[in-house]
Order: sequence, then C-alpha cells, then structure tokens
Amino acid sequence: MNEKTVELRRQRELGEILSDTFLFVKQNYRELFKVLVKNVGPAFLLLFGTTAYYNYAVLGSINNGDIFDITGAGGTSYIFIAGGAWLVGILVYYGFLYSTLLNYMKFYVYDRHNIDYEGISKGSFKDFWGMIGLLIMAGIILGLSFIICF
Repeated sequence: MNEKTVELRRQRELGEILSDTFLFVKQNYRELFKVLVKNVGPAFLLLFGTTAYYNYAVLGSINNGDIFDITGAGGTSYIFIAGGAWLVGILVYYGFLYSTLLNYMKFYVYDRHNIDYEGISKGSFKDFWGMIGLLIMAGIILGLSFIICF
C-alpha cells in the first residue's frame, strides 16, 4: 500500500494545511506520543502540581464558608505566590511541548524513516530557553494588543 507522505516544506492553502496536519499526526502518532511522553511528561506533572496548588490557594476559602473571600486561605500574598508558580508551570510545559514538536518535525524533514529520539531530546532542551523567551514576548504583545483594542 502506497501511503501519501507529508512534505512539510511547501506552500499550502488553509484546507491543505488542516488535512496535512491530520495526516501527519495519523502517520506518526506512535513515535510522536513516545517523544512527547518522554520530554513533556515531567513538565506536565509540574503543571498539574502547580494547578492543584493554585486551586488550593484560591479555592481554600470555601472551607471557611465564605466563597467571596478569596484571601481567607492565607492572604493575598499566598494567592500571588500560587499564581506565580502556576505561571511558571505553564511556561515550562508549553516551552517543552513546542520545542519538542518543532525538533520532531526538524528530524522528520531530515530523515522521516529514522527518527533520532536522543537528538530530539537534546534539541528540545537546547531550544527550551529560546522558546520560553518567545512565549513571554508573544504574551506581552498579545496583552498590549488587547489593551490597545479596548
């Protein structure tokens, strides 16, 4: 059976982008999932932990009986610390996710039949801080654009 291969370096219309994206995931989901679990799994656990900590900090006042007093769990500084930890967890998770996906696609373009998992891991750790900077800059630009819009 002759499978259609996905050529990543070509121009497409929107419909072709969507269909090729689903075709790429359909053809490579096992290898891609293996790489994502290995590289992004610990970051996902960190995100899960920081989300639980943030929810405990913000929603802890419900145990006191007053659902409108979010400062009852430990003060506003406790909530800001939990929010900062949650933001760090989000940045780490998305930084590893995007750098792993982009490195997987880079190795796929180079040789789609021999995916180097060790090279993907090394590349994603190398590109991690650049991806964090990109995410921060995108967040700043999006926030400023939202403010300017209103």
